[in-house]
This record gives sequence, C-alpha cells and structure tokens, in this order.
Amino acid sequence: MYQLVPPATRRGARGPAPFDRVNLRDVARQAGVSPATASRVFSGTTAVRAETRSRVLEAADQLGYVVNSLAQAMVGVRSRSLAVVAGS
Repeated sequence: MYQLVPPATRRGARGPAPFDRVNLRDVARQAGVSPATASRVFSGTTAVRAETRSRVLEAADQLGYVVNSLAQAMVGVRSRSLAVVAGS
C-alpha cells in the first residue's frame, strides 16, 4: 500500500524538511550542479569555476536561498561569534 506523507513535509536524507524552506539541494538542482559543488560556492573554501559560481549564486537568488550561519558554525566554519566568560 501507499504511505501518505503530510503535504507540509518532504523526506530528505536527514528526515523531513518544511516545504517552504529552500535548501542547498534545491539550489544545486536549479543550477545543474552537485550539492557538494553548491556547498563549495557558499563556503568559499575551494576553487570553483567562475561560470559555475555564477550559476549557483543566480539559482540561490532566484529561489531566495539564505545560508544558515548557525549550521555553518556547528560544522566548524567560523561563526564570527565571541563568548565572554566572567567569574565572580
């Protein structure tokens, strides 16, 4: 039998994600590149051809994709945050 999936979610490699949020896979698909290549464009850690970079950035702009800075901070990319610990 068929399993009904609620319309507000879609199944991904890491579980359900809301339909209203654009993710990196959506941007990669729109640009015609792999998710790994799209990730390289946004992280800026490796060289990506200028043509490919512009396709990914254009796709992100069209879809309204915004990089999740909290997610980047959790995987080791600089968070640009400062923590202050003061003792009494």
